[in-house]
Amino acid sequence: MKQENLINLNQFSIVGHTIAKFDFINTYAVFSMSDPALKKEFNVDGGLIDVRGDTSGWQGDIALDIHVKLSNNDAELKADMKIIGHAAATHMSKADFVSMTLSKGCDETFSIAKAAIIAFAAMAVPGERLTLPTVSFDDRNFKR
Repeated sequence: MKQENLINLNQFSIVGHTIAKFDFINTYAVFSMSDPALKKEFNVDGGLIDVRGDTSGWQGDIALDIHVKLSNNDAELKADMKIIGHAAATHMSKADFVSMTLSKGCDETFSIAKAAIIAFAAMAVPGERLTLPTVSFDDRNFKR
C-alpha cells in the first residue's frame, strides 16, 4: 500500500458519548456464566446517524443498540442500551471519515457501552462477573 493511501489514526477520535437509553432488568438470581443451562443472547446493531463538516474537519455521530439477555430456569437478566458516539477528525476525505467512524468509532463506542453494562451488572447481580463478547466492527456491516 502506498504511503499516501494510509489514514493517520491520530487525526480521528471519539470525542464523547451519550447513553440515550439504558434499561436493566434483573430478577435477583445468581448466574454462573459457565452453567450449561444458562441461555445467552447478545445483539448489537447500529449505524451512522450524522456527518457534518468538510475536509479540514469532520464531525459525526454513530448510534449502537446493544441487547443482552441471560436466563435460566430461575431468573432473567436483560440489558438494553442505546449509546451515541461522537466522532471528530481533521484533514481526511469524507469517505475516509465515514469508514473510520463505522469501524474504529464503533469499536471505541462499544467498548464504553460494554464497560458500563458490565459495571452495572457487577453491582446488581451477585455471583460471577458478566462477560460480553468482543466485537470487531467492519464498516460494511453498518448503515451509512
